[in-house]
Amino acid sequence: MTGRQVTMTKLLRRLGLAKERRSEPRLKLTVMVVVGISRHQGNLLDISKKGASVQSFSALKPDERVLFTLRFRNLKIELSGIVRGCRVVAINPRPTYISRLQFADVSESARESLHEFMRMIEEVGRRTWKRTKDGYSRRVTGTPRAIIAVYTQLVKRDSSWEEILVFDPEQPEDGVTLPSGTPTAEIAHFCEMYDAADADGRTLLRQQAETLCNVNGDAH
Repeated sequence: MTGRQVTMTKLLRRLGLAKERRSEPRLKLTVMVVVGISRHQGNLLDISKKGASVQSFSALKPDERVLFTLRFRNLKIELSGIVRGCRVVAINPRPTYISRLQFADVSESARESLHEFMRMIEEVGRRTWKRTKDGYSRRVTGTPRAIIAVYTQLVKRDSSWEEILVFDPEQPEDGVTLPSGTPTAEIAHFCEMYDAADADGRTLLRQQAETLCNVNGDAH
């Protein structure tokens, strides 16, 4: 590679336009997972055994080394990573970025934890929904749960959460509104993530919930 090509590659990487170099297949997230990137938090968009894409309010520097932290159910994964690109995806209501990370020095135990995390995410995405005369429903321990309202609003009440079925996708001041019919296990996990997140993390979760509601509304 010539000096000019190296310079152009570095420029594209800085702009977040460099070609994706992950050789492993990427798993796109079907549930919301907040991860740590050194001192910041972000929304995990996709992941493989060699890297990940994260959406956050923090602009990361290309080639910067970061600590990637992921907690999901009983898993806790900590990995060293290198920023391979960072680009702006939104300006309002505040600047939002998508960063591409390459994992470095992955131990065998961390690799096994990544495999287990990806397996659990794939299982979450294999839920089957059937339309009935009363709307969509799914079986939970043999009992169908019909979806009548379009959205499920989760409002934080001190140390507990209140679940309210609503027809308006508006996001509450402290909590989120999700598409109605969101699996109960995902709702419980979301409440845990919201409790553990800082102010920026909670804002990201509300933004992601709003996106899910918009997709759900377009489908009807």
